Amino acid sequence: LSDAEIERLQQTAGRYVENFKRFKRDLRRQD
Repeated sequence: LSDAEIERLQQTAGRYVENFKRFKRDLRRQD
């Protein structure tokens, strides 16, 4: 992997984690 590819993967992973945290928070709010 090139540095640019690694950078892009890290950004994608970061977005995925943020979306997942928001999803879990929304689930908790519905209870």
